[in-house]
Amino acid sequence: MCGVIGCFAKNGFQLNASHHIAVKQGLKYLELRGPDAQSIINIDNGNLILGHTRLAIIDLSPESNQPFTHDNKSFLSFNGEIYNFKELSKQYFRDEKLSTNSDTEILYYIFLKQMNLIKKIEGMFAGCFYDGENIMLFRDPMAIKPLYYYEDEEIIFFSSSLRLFKELEFFKNLELDQLAKTSFILNGHLDQGLTPFESTSEVKPGEVLTISPDGSKKSLIFDNSKEIFKQKEIKNFNLDFTSLIDCSVNKHLVSDVPVALMYSAGLDSNLIAKSMSKYTDVNAFTIGFDSFKATKYDEVPLAKKIAISEGYSFHHEYLSDEQILSNFNIYLDNLDTLSIDGLNTWMVCKYISSMGYKVAISGAGGDEIFQGYSNFLYIKWLNKFINLVPSFVRNVISTLIPSRNRKFRKLKNSIKANSIEELYFIKRSLFDIELLCDYFDSDQVPYLYQQILDYKFKSFELPNVRNEIQVSSLEYHFYCRNQLLRDADWASMAHSLELRVPLVDKVLYQNAVALRNSYPMNDKYSYYEQYFPKLSKDLFSKQKTGFGIPLLPIVGGSDSYEYNYQQLLDNVFYSVTGRRI
Repeated sequence: MCGVIGCFAKNGFQLNASHHIAVKQGLKYLELRGPDAQSIINIDNGNLILGHTRLAIIDLSPESNQPFTHDNKSFLSFNGEIYNFKELSKQYFRDEKLSTNSDTEILYYIFLKQMNLIKKIEGMFAGCFYDGENIMLFRDPMAIKPLYYYEDEEIIFFSSSLRLFKELEFFKNLELDQLAKTSFILNGHLDQGLTPFESTSEVKPGEVLTISPDGSKKSLIFDNSKEIFKQKEIKNFNLDFTSLIDCSVNKHLVSDVPVALMYSAGLDSNLIAKSMSKYTDVNAFTIGFDSFKATKYDEVPLAKKIAISEGYSFHHEYLSDEQILSNFNIYLDNLDTLSIDGLNTWMVCKYISSMGYKVAISGAGGDEIFQGYSNFLYIKWLNKFINLVPSFVRNVISTLIPSRNRKFRKLKNSIKANSIEELYFIKRSLFDIELLCDYFDSDQVPYLYQQILDYKFKSFELPNVRNEIQVSSLEYHFYCRNQLLRDADWASMAHSLELRVPLVDKVLYQNAVALRNSYPMNDKYSYYEQYFPKLSKDLFSKQKTGFGIPLLPIVGGSDSYEYNYQQLLDNVFYSVTGRRI
């Protein structure tokens, strides 16, 4: 895992000292993403400045450092891992005189000689390839790794870090994007494609964006995650649930350094642990909180019990409220995107990194693809209600529901929804239109609310499949990749740790959708019970609590959820943008 940065001149403009300073300062800011090696090169008479910070995981030798080149004409700087690079090398690059044992060199040759092979890549990746004339900004189809860019009439400036645009003096005059602000208030994170700053964008998932010296752009969507959820039922399906999980987990263990496991008393991390144990020793790490001790929210006792019984090496620590608050202030300094939900990941990654690890595995994504959330059942039944009851009747029923608190208002709005997408957006929103009135003029609010709904609808195509698969598609596209994966990236990189997510894998998703269509089951529990060897029975009798932190009352200091939430929003927004919300 690494950090990518660069600046490309267009329309005949010549980069000057200010651009060199900005890239150099940005590279220093990205050092946590790659503490093992840093490099900046000037290419094409100064028309491109390309930088890279390296976290060495595969082929630890300096020959694999980036920016990578074989001919001093074309260069690659990327962030991520290509898990099937050895298979691609044997199949397609057997005749090349490879100088390393790295995935970097294979990706370099893919861009240099066989761009069509990018569809065959299994991994997480984002970066820049320079072909001697144009730059190509690219990103993996599952949106696991980020890449942002700023554009004006003269330059394209790109980076793995979003917050960098706030930190660098070069970008001090960037205006805030009001649609992104609206998205953050309602979601607690940003919708895909939005950034808090005007003139800055995000490379799309599964995109290669080619930018020429004359400023023209060509976008190639090489792989679309939307297609995954259109998988139909497969007859004589011969890949069982155990094989599906093991194939993905084993693939994600490719590394030349030890791999740790982010562990809890939940089903997902225990599924990953059970699978990992078939291939390597399991070093499991979890954290607990003093204020949760002796409550159902304390994950440590059950996690320890299961880990010991399975023969895992178990590590844990408890944090007091004072330590959480102290960590929160450091977390805000590291925060790289508008998100209110990454502190738990950040703290576990800090713990794992402090024990000397560079790579960890996470069970994130299991709920989205194997219907683990209560949203699946809630939306299923409300959607049936919406389809059966005429809208005018539902509107009358909604008038009978009081509007005195957030939960009642969400139910009121859900009953009036006209589609499964709208129903999902209402259910997933942390707040509703009333909260926007605290941040915008009241006459602006209806327009802004409709604008964000239109943006969501425009960016998503609901697959014509079963209801449960539709909800999985919504969960992945609007929650998993917009919050879980973004948090996994920056929260791990803040501690120079690569976090891998085998349950958010292109091949696994394709096979999981086919499996679910072939053998429909009620929920995640039903699928996970099929795994062999069997998972601990204690996991199935335990009430789902999630990996939570007693953060809101600590930050806000109030009994009011709304007040505490708004305090958290403001802290996060100020940290990332330098301005109050």
